[in-house]
Amino acid sequence: MTEINAILAKNEERIKPTFVSPVLEYHMNTYQANSPNEDAHAAFVDEKLALFGVYDGHGGSAASQFCKDELFDYIRWNLQLIHHEQTMQPNLMKFTALTPQEWDKLIQKANEVSETIKQIREKYDLLRVIPDALSKAFLLADDDFLVSSILHGGNKFMDGYTGACALVCLILENLIFIANAGDCRAIMGRNLENKWDSVVLSNDHTGVTEEARLKSQHPNEPDIVAKGRVKGVLQPSRGIGDGLFKDKIYNEFLRQEYRMAQPWQPPYTTASPDIMVAEVGLEPAFIVMASDGLWDKLSNEEVVNIVSNYALNSQENAATKLITEALRKSSSVFSSIPTEEARLSNVINLPKELARGIHDDITVTVIFLNNEYWKEKHEQHGSKLPELPDISVDLPKTRQFVKSYASKVPSSS
Repeated sequence: MTEINAILAKNEERIKPTFVSPVLEYHMNTYQANSPNEDAHAAFVDEKLALFGVYDGHGGSAASQFCKDELFDYIRWNLQLIHHEQTMQPNLMKFTALTPQEWDKLIQKANEVSETIKQIREKYDLLRVIPDALSKAFLLADDDFLVSSILHGGNKFMDGYTGACALVCLILENLIFIANAGDCRAIMGRNLENKWDSVVLSNDHTGVTEEARLKSQHPNEPDIVAKGRVKGVLQPSRGIGDGLFKDKIYNEFLRQEYRMAQPWQPPYTTASPDIMVAEVGLEPAFIVMASDGLWDKLSNEEVVNIVSNYALNSQENAATKLITEALRKSSSVFSSIPTEEARLSNVINLPKELARGIHDDITVTVIFLNNEYWKEKHEQHGSKLPELPDISVDLPKTRQFVKSYASKVPSSS
Protein backbone atom coordinates (compact mmCIF):
# COMPACT_ATOMS: atom_id res chain seq x y z
CA MET A 1 0.00 0.00 0.00
CA THR A 2 3.00 2.30 0.33
CA GLU A 3 3.03 3.16 -3.38
CA ILE A 4 -0.74 3.65 -3.44
CA ASN A 5 -0.63 5.90 -0.37
CA ALA A 6 2.13 8.00 -1.92
CA ILE A 7 0.12 8.53 -5.12
CA LEU A 8 -3.05 9.46 -3.26
CA ALA A 9 -1.20 11.80 -0.88
CA LYS A 10 0.52 13.72 -3.68
CA ASN A 11 -1.82 16.74 -3.55
CA GLU A 12 -2.94 16.61 0.08
CA GLU A 13 -2.75 19.58 2.46
CA ARG A 14 -3.26 19.63 6.22
CA ILE A 15 -3.29 23.07 7.82
CA LYS A 16 -3.71 24.14 11.43
CA PRO A 17 -4.15 27.91 11.96
CA THR A 18 -1.46 29.44 14.17
CA PHE A 19 -3.92 32.00 15.57
CA VAL A 20 -7.21 31.82 17.45
CA SER A 21 -9.82 30.71 14.94
CA PRO A 22 -13.20 28.96 14.73
CA VAL A 23 -11.37 26.43 12.53
CA LEU A 24 -9.22 23.96 14.43
CA GLU A 25 -7.70 22.31 11.39
CA TYR A 26 -8.57 21.64 7.75
CA HIS A 27 -7.54 18.92 5.32
CA MET A 28 -7.73 19.14 1.52
CA ASN A 29 -6.94 16.87 -1.37
CA THR A 30 -7.84 16.27 -5.00
CA TYR A 31 -7.46 13.24 -7.25
CA GLN A 32 -7.94 13.54 -10.96
CA ALA A 33 -9.64 11.39 -13.54
CA ASN A 34 -9.58 14.03 -16.29
CA SER A 35 -6.32 15.28 -17.69
CA PRO A 36 -5.88 18.02 -16.72
CA ASN A 37 -7.89 17.92 -13.49
CA GLU A 38 -11.05 20.00 -13.97
CA ASP A 39 -11.68 20.34 -10.21
CA ALA A 40 -10.18 23.08 -8.03
CA HIS A 41 -10.33 24.12 -4.40
CA ALA A 42 -9.33 27.08 -2.23
CA ALA A 43 -9.11 28.16 1.41
CA PHE A 44 -8.71 31.50 3.17
CA VAL A 45 -8.55 31.66 6.96
CA ASP A 46 -7.73 34.67 9.12
CA GLU A 47 -8.74 36.00 12.53
CA LYS A 48 -11.93 37.56 11.11
CA LEU A 49 -13.48 34.83 9.00
CA ALA A 50 -12.80 31.63 7.09
CA LEU A 51 -13.67 30.80 3.49
CA PHE A 52 -13.48 27.41 1.79
CA GLY A 53 -14.34 26.56 -1.79
CA VAL A 54 -14.72 23.42 -3.89
CA TYR A 55 -15.21 23.84 -7.63
CA ASP A 56 -16.14 21.03 -10.01
CA GLY A 57 -15.29 22.02 -13.55
CA HIS A 58 -16.66 20.61 -16.79
CA GLY A 59 -15.78 21.20 -20.43
CA GLY A 60 -12.31 22.31 -19.33
CA SER A 61 -10.67 23.85 -16.28
CA ALA A 62 -10.97 27.60 -17.03
CA ALA A 63 -14.13 28.24 -14.99
CA SER A 64 -13.02 26.21 -11.97
CA GLN A 65 -9.60 27.89 -12.05
CA PHE A 66 -11.30 31.31 -12.19
CA CYS A 67 -13.34 30.37 -9.11
CA LYS A 68 -10.21 29.24 -7.30
CA ASP A 69 -8.33 32.43 -8.17
CA GLU A 70 -11.04 35.07 -7.78
CA LEU A 71 -14.37 34.01 -6.27
CA PHE A 72 -13.20 34.70 -2.70
CA ASP A 73 -12.16 38.20 -3.81
CA TYR A 74 -15.67 38.83 -5.13
CA ILE A 75 -17.15 37.62 -1.83
CA ARG A 76 -14.81 39.64 0.37
CA TRP A 77 -15.25 42.71 -1.83
CA ASN A 78 -19.05 42.49 -1.46
CA LEU A 79 -18.73 42.01 2.30
CA GLN A 80 -16.46 45.04 2.40
CA LEU A 81 -19.07 47.16 0.59
CA ILE A 82 -21.80 46.03 2.97
CA HIS A 83 -19.69 46.68 6.07
CA HIS A 84 -18.83 50.20 4.98
CA GLU A 85 -22.46 50.89 4.15
CA GLN A 86 -23.57 49.64 7.58
CA THR A 87 -20.98 51.61 9.52
CA MET A 88 -21.76 54.92 7.82
CA GLN A 89 -23.60 57.05 10.35
CA PRO A 90 -25.78 60.03 9.42
CA ASN A 91 -24.59 63.40 10.62
CA LEU A 92 -27.03 65.10 12.97
CA MET A 93 -27.39 68.85 12.46
CA LYS A 94 -28.12 71.04 15.46
CA PHE A 95 -30.96 73.30 14.36
CA THR A 96 -30.64 76.82 15.77
CA ALA A 97 -34.40 76.87 16.45
CA LEU A 98 -33.94 74.27 19.22
CA THR A 99 -33.01 75.27 22.74
CA PRO A 100 -30.12 73.35 24.38
CA GLN A 101 -32.63 71.50 26.59
CA GLU A 102 -34.80 70.51 23.62
CA TRP A 103 -31.73 69.39 21.73
CA ASP A 104 -30.57 67.19 24.65
CA LYS A 105 -34.00 65.52 24.84
CA LEU A 106 -33.98 64.93 21.09
CA ILE A 107 -30.53 63.37 21.23
CA GLN A 108 -31.50 61.18 24.19
CA LYS A 109 -34.61 59.94 22.42
CA ALA A 110 -32.69 59.34 19.19
CA ASN A 111 -30.07 57.33 21.07
CA GLU A 112 -32.72 55.15 22.74
CA VAL A 113 -34.43 54.45 19.44
CA SER A 114 -31.07 53.99 17.71
CA GLU A 115 -29.97 51.36 20.25
CA THR A 116 -33.19 49.39 19.85
CA ILE A 117 -32.98 49.58 16.08
CA LYS A 118 -29.31 48.63 16.25
CA GLN A 119 -30.09 45.45 18.21
CA ILE A 120 -32.84 44.45 15.79
CA ARG A 121 -30.69 45.24 12.78
CA GLU A 122 -27.74 43.28 14.10
CA LYS A 123 -29.84 40.14 14.37
CA TYR A 124 -31.67 40.69 11.10
CA ASP A 125 -28.93 42.15 8.96
CA LEU A 126 -26.20 39.61 9.63
CA LEU A 127 -28.46 36.76 8.53
CA ARG A 128 -29.59 38.81 5.53
CA VAL A 129 -26.57 40.73 4.30
CA ILE A 130 -24.08 37.86 4.27
CA PRO A 131 -26.31 35.64 2.10
CA ASP A 132 -27.00 38.72 -0.03
CA ALA A 133 -23.26 39.37 -0.42
CA LEU A 134 -22.64 35.72 -1.34
CA SER A 135 -25.40 35.75 -3.95
CA LYS A 136 -24.18 39.00 -5.48
CA ALA A 137 -20.61 37.72 -5.53
CA PHE A 138 -21.58 34.55 -7.41
CA LEU A 139 -23.69 36.42 -9.95
CA LEU A 140 -21.17 39.21 -10.53
CA ALA A 141 -18.26 36.77 -10.79
CA ASP A 142 -20.20 34.72 -13.33
CA ASP A 143 -21.12 37.79 -15.36
CA ASP A 144 -17.53 39.08 -15.35
CA PHE A 145 -16.13 35.66 -16.29
CA LEU A 146 -18.40 35.40 -19.33
CA VAL A 147 -18.08 39.07 -20.37
CA SER A 148 -14.29 38.96 -20.08
CA SER A 149 -14.14 35.85 -22.26
CA ILE A 150 -16.03 37.74 -24.98
CA LEU A 151 -13.96 40.91 -24.59
CA HIS A 152 -10.67 39.02 -24.72
CA GLY A 153 -11.75 36.97 -27.74
CA GLY A 154 -9.51 34.38 -29.38
CA ASN A 155 -8.68 31.34 -27.27
CA LYS A 156 -9.93 33.17 -24.20
CA PHE A 157 -13.41 33.25 -25.73
CA MET A 158 -13.44 29.47 -25.50
CA ASP A 159 -13.13 29.73 -21.71
CA GLY A 160 -16.73 30.92 -21.65
CA TYR A 161 -17.90 27.49 -22.80
CA THR A 162 -16.41 25.86 -19.71
CA GLY A 163 -18.35 25.72 -16.47
CA ALA A 164 -17.91 24.99 -12.79
CA CYS A 165 -20.21 23.95 -9.99
CA ALA A 166 -19.27 26.24 -7.10
CA LEU A 167 -19.56 25.46 -3.40
CA VAL A 168 -18.40 27.98 -0.80
CA CYS A 169 -18.41 27.81 2.99
CA LEU A 170 -18.07 31.04 4.99
CA ILE A 171 -17.47 30.69 8.73
CA LEU A 172 -18.00 33.67 11.00
CA GLU A 173 -17.57 32.63 14.64
CA ASN A 174 -20.37 30.11 15.25
CA LEU A 175 -22.30 30.83 12.02
CA ILE A 176 -21.82 28.71 8.93
CA PHE A 177 -22.99 30.08 5.56
CA ILE A 178 -23.02 27.64 2.64
CA ALA A 179 -23.47 28.97 -0.89
CA ASN A 180 -23.93 26.36 -3.59
CA ALA A 181 -24.56 26.49 -7.33
CA GLY A 182 -24.34 23.04 -8.89
CA ASP A 183 -23.93 19.48 -7.65
CA CYS A 184 -21.03 19.77 -5.25
CA ARG A 185 -22.23 19.06 -1.71
CA ALA A 186 -21.53 20.09 1.87
CA ILE A 187 -22.55 18.18 4.98
CA MET A 188 -21.84 18.60 8.68
CA GLY A 189 -21.03 15.81 11.09
CA ARG A 190 -22.15 16.54 14.68
CA ASN A 191 -21.58 14.57 17.84
CA LEU A 192 -24.81 14.69 19.83
CA GLU A 193 -24.85 12.61 23.01
CA ASN A 194 -21.89 10.53 21.81
CA LYS A 195 -23.55 9.73 18.51
CA TRP A 196 -22.50 11.23 15.19
CA ASP A 197 -25.16 12.31 12.73
CA SER A 198 -25.04 14.03 9.34
CA VAL A 199 -26.66 17.34 8.50
CA VAL A 200 -27.04 18.29 4.83
CA LEU A 201 -25.90 21.87 4.19
CA SER A 202 -26.58 22.19 0.46
CA ASN A 203 -28.98 21.16 -2.30
CA ASP A 204 -27.81 19.39 -5.44
CA HIS A 205 -28.76 21.31 -8.59
CA THR A 206 -29.24 19.06 -11.61
CA GLY A 207 -31.68 18.66 -14.46
CA VAL A 208 -33.51 16.13 -12.30
CA THR A 209 -33.76 18.15 -9.08
CA GLU A 210 -34.68 21.39 -10.89
CA GLU A 211 -36.88 19.95 -13.60
CA ALA A 212 -39.95 21.85 -12.34
CA ARG A 213 -38.12 25.20 -12.40
CA LEU A 214 -36.70 24.60 -15.86
CA LYS A 215 -40.04 23.51 -17.30
CA SER A 216 -41.83 26.53 -15.84
CA GLN A 217 -39.24 28.87 -17.35
CA HIS A 218 -39.24 27.11 -20.77
CA PRO A 219 -42.76 25.72 -21.22
CA ASN A 220 -42.44 25.51 -25.02
CA GLU A 221 -39.30 23.37 -25.02
CA PRO A 222 -40.28 19.74 -24.38
CA ASP A 223 -36.61 18.71 -24.35
CA ILE A 224 -35.68 21.20 -21.58
CA VAL A 225 -34.79 18.17 -19.43
CA ALA A 226 -33.87 14.99 -21.29
CA LYS A 227 -32.13 11.96 -19.78
CA GLY A 228 -31.84 13.92 -16.53
CA ARG A 229 -29.78 16.68 -18.17
CA VAL A 230 -30.49 20.27 -19.15
CA LYS A 231 -31.42 20.11 -22.85
CA GLY A 232 -30.13 16.54 -22.73
CA VAL A 233 -26.54 17.80 -22.44
CA LEU A 234 -25.57 19.39 -19.11
CA GLN A 235 -26.01 17.62 -15.78
CA PRO A 236 -25.69 20.59 -13.35
CA SER A 237 -28.42 23.21 -13.68
CA ARG A 238 -26.47 25.93 -11.86
CA GLY A 239 -22.86 27.07 -11.87
CA ILE A 240 -20.27 29.60 -12.97
CA GLY A 241 -19.63 29.84 -16.71
CA ASP A 242 -21.43 27.56 -19.20
CA GLY A 243 -21.94 30.51 -21.55
CA LEU A 244 -23.65 28.29 -24.13
CA PHE A 245 -26.50 27.75 -21.65
CA LYS A 246 -26.76 31.41 -20.65
CA ASP A 247 -26.42 33.53 -23.80
CA LYS A 248 -27.27 32.97 -27.46
CA ILE A 249 -23.98 34.49 -28.58
CA TYR A 250 -22.09 31.34 -27.62
CA ASN A 251 -24.30 29.21 -29.88
CA GLU A 252 -24.14 31.70 -32.74
CA PHE A 253 -20.34 31.68 -32.68
CA LEU A 254 -20.22 27.91 -33.23
CA ARG A 255 -19.83 26.52 -36.71
CA GLN A 256 -23.21 25.56 -38.16
CA GLU A 257 -22.69 21.82 -37.73
CA TYR A 258 -21.90 22.24 -34.02
CA ARG A 259 -24.76 24.55 -33.08
CA MET A 260 -27.38 23.35 -30.65
CA ALA A 261 -30.68 22.14 -32.11
CA GLN A 262 -33.53 24.66 -32.08
CA PRO A 263 -35.36 25.81 -30.10
CA TRP A 264 -32.37 27.18 -28.19
CA GLN A 265 -33.51 30.03 -25.96
CA PRO A 266 -31.06 30.52 -23.07
CA PRO A 267 -30.63 31.25 -20.24
CA TYR A 268 -31.18 27.70 -19.04
CA THR A 269 -28.73 27.65 -16.16
CA THR A 270 -27.91 30.23 -13.50
CA ALA A 271 -25.08 31.11 -11.13
CA SER A 272 -27.56 32.07 -8.41
CA PRO A 273 -26.64 29.98 -5.37
CA ASP A 274 -28.83 28.37 -2.78
CA ILE A 275 -27.68 29.56 0.63
CA MET A 276 -28.06 27.71 3.89
CA VAL A 277 -27.16 29.00 7.33
CA ALA A 278 -26.25 26.76 10.26
CA GLU A 279 -25.44 27.75 13.81
CA VAL A 280 -22.86 25.54 15.47
CA GLY A 281 -23.49 24.55 19.07
CA LEU A 282 -20.99 23.46 21.67
CA GLU A 283 -20.79 19.88 20.41
CA PRO A 284 -17.82 18.58 18.37
CA ALA A 285 -18.46 19.06 14.65
CA PHE A 286 -16.82 19.01 11.24
CA ILE A 287 -17.81 20.00 7.69
CA VAL A 288 -17.11 17.98 4.56
CA MET A 289 -17.22 19.74 1.19
CA ALA A 290 -16.66 17.75 -1.98
CA SER A 291 -17.26 17.55 -5.69
CA ASP A 292 -19.77 14.97 -6.90
CA GLY A 293 -16.93 12.54 -7.59
CA LEU A 294 -17.05 11.71 -3.88
CA TRP A 295 -20.85 11.68 -3.46
CA ASP A 296 -21.26 9.40 -6.50
CA LYS A 297 -19.46 6.72 -4.49
CA LEU A 298 -20.17 7.42 -0.81
CA SER A 299 -23.37 8.33 1.04
CA ASN A 300 -23.58 11.20 3.52
CA GLU A 301 -23.69 8.70 6.39
CA GLU A 302 -20.66 6.80 5.10
CA VAL A 303 -18.69 10.04 4.86
CA VAL A 304 -19.55 11.06 8.42
CA ASN A 305 -18.68 7.59 9.72
CA ILE A 306 -15.31 7.59 7.97
CA VAL A 307 -14.35 11.04 9.26
CA SER A 308 -15.72 10.51 12.78
CA ASN A 309 -13.84 7.21 13.10
CA TYR A 310 -10.75 9.10 12.01
CA ALA A 311 -9.15 10.91 14.95
CA LEU A 312 -7.49 14.30 14.68
CA ASN A 313 -4.39 12.83 16.26
CA SER A 314 -4.13 10.40 13.35
CA GLN A 315 -1.28 10.96 10.94
CA GLU A 316 -3.63 10.45 8.00
CA ASN A 317 -5.24 13.23 6.04
CA ALA A 318 -9.05 12.99 6.38
CA ALA A 319 -9.62 14.21 2.81
CA THR A 320 -7.21 11.57 1.47
CA LYS A 321 -8.99 8.94 3.56
CA LEU A 322 -12.32 9.82 1.92
CA ILE A 323 -10.83 9.81 -1.58
CA THR A 324 -9.25 6.42 -0.90
CA GLU A 325 -12.58 4.96 0.21
CA ALA A 326 -14.35 6.39 -2.86
CA LEU A 327 -11.75 4.79 -5.12
CA ARG A 328 -12.17 1.50 -3.26
CA LYS A 329 -15.85 1.64 -4.20
CA SER A 330 -14.85 2.36 -7.81
CA SER A 331 -12.53 -0.67 -7.82
CA SER A 332 -15.50 -3.03 -7.47
CA VAL A 333 -15.67 -3.10 -11.31
CA PHE A 334 -12.57 -5.29 -11.14
CA SER A 335 -14.39 -8.01 -9.21
CA SER A 336 -12.32 -10.76 -10.83
CA ILE A 337 -9.19 -9.47 -9.08
CA PRO A 338 -8.98 -11.33 -5.75
CA THR A 339 -7.57 -8.74 -3.32
CA GLU A 340 -8.88 -5.29 -2.41
CA GLU A 341 -5.39 -3.77 -2.60
CA ALA A 342 -4.84 -5.14 -6.10
CA ARG A 343 -8.22 -3.80 -7.25
CA LEU A 344 -7.44 -0.35 -5.83
CA SER A 345 -4.01 -0.42 -7.49
CA ASN A 346 -5.72 -1.21 -10.79
CA VAL A 347 -7.95 1.87 -10.49
CA ILE A 348 -5.07 4.16 -9.58
CA ASN A 349 -2.89 2.93 -12.42
CA LEU A 350 -5.53 3.22 -15.11
CA PRO A 351 -4.52 5.31 -18.14
CA LYS A 352 -6.18 8.73 -17.89
CA GLU A 353 -8.24 8.09 -21.02
CA LEU A 354 -9.88 5.14 -19.21
CA ALA A 355 -10.04 6.52 -15.67
CA ARG A 356 -12.96 8.86 -16.39
CA GLY A 357 -15.13 5.87 -17.21
CA ILE A 358 -14.54 4.48 -13.70
CA HIS A 359 -14.58 7.62 -11.53
CA ASP A 360 -14.76 11.40 -11.76
CA ASP A 361 -12.26 13.97 -10.48
CA ILE A 362 -12.62 13.92 -6.69
CA THR A 363 -11.92 16.99 -4.56
CA VAL A 364 -12.49 17.04 -0.81
CA THR A 365 -12.09 19.57 2.00
CA VAL A 366 -12.67 18.52 5.62
CA ILE A 367 -12.97 21.35 8.17
CA PHE A 368 -12.64 20.46 11.84
CA LEU A 369 -14.41 23.13 13.89
CA ASN A 370 -12.83 24.53 17.03
CA ASN A 371 -15.16 23.43 19.81
CA GLU A 372 -13.15 25.20 22.52
CA TYR A 373 -13.24 28.50 20.58
CA TRP A 374 -17.05 28.49 20.61
CA LYS A 375 -17.23 27.48 24.24
CA GLU A 376 -15.11 30.50 25.14
CA LYS A 377 -17.15 32.83 22.90
CA HIS A 378 -20.37 31.50 24.37
CA GLU A 379 -19.14 32.09 27.91
CA GLN A 380 -18.08 35.64 27.00
CA HIS A 381 -21.00 36.77 24.86
CA GLY A 382 -23.80 34.24 25.32
CA SER A 383 -26.07 34.06 22.27
CA LYS A 384 -25.00 37.44 20.85
CA LEU A 385 -24.47 37.32 17.11
CA PRO A 386 -20.97 38.00 15.77
CA GLU A 387 -20.24 41.35 14.15
CA LEU A 388 -19.70 41.70 10.42
CA PRO A 389 -15.92 42.09 10.12
CA ASP A 390 -14.22 45.06 8.50
CA ILE A 391 -12.49 43.69 5.40
CA SER A 392 -9.98 45.35 3.13
CA VAL A 393 -9.58 43.82 -0.32
CA ASP A 394 -8.82 45.15 -3.79
CA LEU A 395 -11.31 45.00 -6.63
CA PRO A 396 -11.15 41.50 -8.17
CA LYS A 397 -8.84 41.30 -11.17
CA THR A 398 -11.49 40.33 -13.71
CA ARG A 399 -13.85 43.03 -12.37
CA GLN A 400 -11.06 45.58 -12.94
CA PHE A 401 -10.63 44.38 -16.53
CA VAL A 402 -14.37 44.54 -17.32
CA LYS A 403 -14.72 47.98 -15.71
CA SER A 404 -11.66 49.37 -17.50
CA TYR A 405 -12.99 48.13 -20.85
CA ALA A 406 -16.44 49.61 -20.17
CA SER A 407 -14.89 52.97 -19.32
CA LYS A 408 -13.28 53.11 -22.80
CA VAL A 409 -16.55 52.49 -24.67
CA PRO A 410 -18.01 55.80 -25.89
CA SER A 411 -21.40 56.71 -24.45
CA SER A 412 -24.30 56.36 -26.88
CA SER A 413 -25.92 59.56 -25.61
